[in-house]
Order: sequence, then C-alpha cells, then structure tokens
Amino acid sequence: MSDLPIKTDVAVFGAAFTRFVILWNDLEDSARKLLLSMGKHQTVTQILLLQQNANGLCNALKTIADWAGGDGPLGLMGQHIAHFENGFNELRIHRNFYIHSIRGLGKDPHDPSRFLASIYGIEARGKITWVQHSITATELNDISRIISAFAKYGRDISDNAPQGAMLADILNKQPDVHLSELQFPDLPPKLNRERRSFAEMR
Repeated sequence: MSDLPIKTDVAVFGAAFTRFVILWNDLEDSARKLLLSMGKHQTVTQILLLQQNANGLCNALKTIADWAGGDGPLGLMGQHIAHFENGFNELRIHRNFYIHSIRGLGKDPHDPSRFLASIYGIEARGKITWVQHSITATELNDISRIISAFAKYGRDISDNAPQGAMLADILNKQPDVHLSELQFPDLPPKLNRERRSFAEMR
C-alpha cells in the first residue's frame, strides 16, 4: 500500500500529459484552418506550397506574418497572424521538449511532497551540452491552458478571413469589424532549459 500515492501521482501526471498532447493537436488543427482560410490569396498559396517539412505550419505562419504583419497588406489581421505565430512557435518548442525529452517520473528528491517528470539528455547544437529540467503536472496544465487559448485564437482569426479571391475585402481596406474586438492572448513563457557544457562538467 505504500506505493499507492506514487501510482496516484503517476495517474495525475498521465492525465495532464494526455491533455497536453490532445490540446496540442487541436492547436495544430487551428493553425491549419488559419492557413487554409487564406489559401485563395495567390501569394499565400505559393508560400503554403513551399512548406513541406516537419515544421511546415510554423514556417508558413512565420513567412505570412513577416509578409503581412505590422503595416503590411493584411492590416489588423496581419498583426493577429504575427501574434499567433509567436505563440505557436514558442508552444511548439515546449511541445517538442516535453514530448521527446521526458525520461522519468517520481518524487522530487529535495521535496518529497512534489511529484515531477524528469527531463534530461544531451544536445549537440553548436556545442555538446547536458540538459536537465523538470516539470510538474500543475506546470504542464498551465501550458495546456495557453495552448487551448491559442487554438481558440487561431480559429477566431480564421473565422474573420475574407473568403473572396485575393483577399479583396482586406486588401481594399474595408474595416475590420470583428477583428477590432479580438484580444491578443498573452504569449507563453520562454522555455528556459538548464544547460551545462561538457567542458564545464570536467
């Protein structure tokens, strides 16, 4: 019976992790809907066709945001797309790190009341480093809430995309009736990974 709390903690973290994965899938679907809603614009369609790698969604959003954001041809919609891309990209970094790097679950050796996932491994990006990190179910749920907010945000943007060829409504500078009421959600926190070079560990 002594290991029952451990099993309960594993179940809680497993539920949080499952929710995280499902909500990420929803965010990806939201990003696809946003990109597809703009597919009738010749320039955007060309951009989409060039994005055929694993980071295609993020690359396409980034390219469109660079082209359309700020004072670009899409006005306020371009600003929303740029904001969505910023959030999507940072959440993608979180997602990749947690999905591919979690190595174990257990109680925090420094605080047995905390149950967490251990993340560690070797990175070779420019130099070889040892990465060590941890995350609790509560922290994972916090990120999941941000993912959910950005999934809704992406759908709200795409719902305001004009359906005419060449995005005529926006390019003709007609007023952004609904977009003017759309809030920019808070961006996710930057993922701070503790890294130590092998030279420092000698």
